Amino acid sequence: MTFAKLSFVGDRIELDGNEYRACTFKDCVLEYRGGKVEFAFCTTENTTLECSPAAAQTLESLGLQQLANLRRP
Repeated sequence: MTFAKLSFVGDRIELDGNEYRACTFKDCVLEYRGGKVEFAFCTTENTTLECSPAAAQTLESLGLQQLANLRRP
């Protein structure tokens, strides 16, 4: 699903399988399980990325250690 020019405030958002264009995320938790996701021209404020263990392992293997160390459920 594609989301464009939307503002998310205080939401818990499942990222996998979605595309975000010019969206804003404030005080949100972004859940990532390792699927395809696209971001373009988005902004975040006080937002946390929460990775499943499998997604974190994938990020680590890609050398994205900073993202992999973010909050895990």
